[in-house]
Amino acid sequence: MRKIILQHEQVKGQRVIKICFDMDNSVLVSCAKKLMHRKWNTDDGFLYVPNTKAHLKNIFNTFKGTAWVEAEDFLNNRPKFKKRKINEGEVIGNGSQHKKTQARTYQITKPCPEIYIDKLKILNYSYQTLKTYKAMFIDYINYYPNIRPEELTKQQINNYIIYLVRERNVTVPYQNQAINSINHSMTDSTTKKY
Repeated sequence: MRKIILQHEQVKGQRVIKICFDMDNSVLVSCAKKLMHRKWNTDDGFLYVPNTKAHLKNIFNTFKGTAWVEAEDFLNNRPKFKKRKINEGEVIGNGSQHKKTQARTYQITKPCPEIYIDKLKILNYSYQTLKTYKAMFIDYINYYPNIRPEELTKQQINNYIIYLVRERNVTVPYQNQAINSINHSMTDSTTKKY
């Protein structure tokens, strides 16, 4: 009977599922090659995948009908790994971690136009969405304090978004909300949508 044993392991500070099986069995090796995000630990010589529910489910689905997946110890005994200390400036994972958002470099002097708020209310947005878009739009119109919002060019809007990303280090969802708040200001017939 073919058998796969799952164990908890830690590789480079990340929790992983260690997959133990007979490497001489070509059927098991073939199945293992189908696992998503599989990697080989060259230091200790074992196959592993990230320790997530999706990857665990993928292991069971991949070996279903081919081998018994021994996971009782894995599911019942979750070890407490020591958290790895991160040195200053060290990049973890793919480097996409978010840096702290910086404060704006300009003053808020202009309030949100009532016509903009009315547009959002007509679209029947929730109170929280309306509040978020209003705050985003206030930031946007105050970035260019001497220019009316309807007079801003596409390049100026692009420059504002670049400022958010490069100078303020905003997250992707924040960036998307800022773009959407600007789009809602440009839905009349005189301006094109961003």
